[in-house]
Amino acid sequence: MECAICYEKFYTPKTHKELKKMYKQNVKNNNFDDIMKFKNLLVTANHNETHVCSTPNCKCVICGDC
Repeated sequence: MECAICYEKFYTPKTHKELKKMYKQNVKNNNFDDIMKFKNLLVTANHNETHVCSTPNCKCVICGDC
């Protein structure tokens, strides 16, 4: 699954261990911009910053940055 505007892939970890691994791979030096980008692309059961298009049957998903 990816953003319909920027085409960045969403992070969908299944376990806490996967989440940590994805975080380490994508956030360098705890840079604020990298953290926010990671947060806006993260999709879990408890966290979802995405927006779904309101047009019926469109099903486009947009990340929190876009």
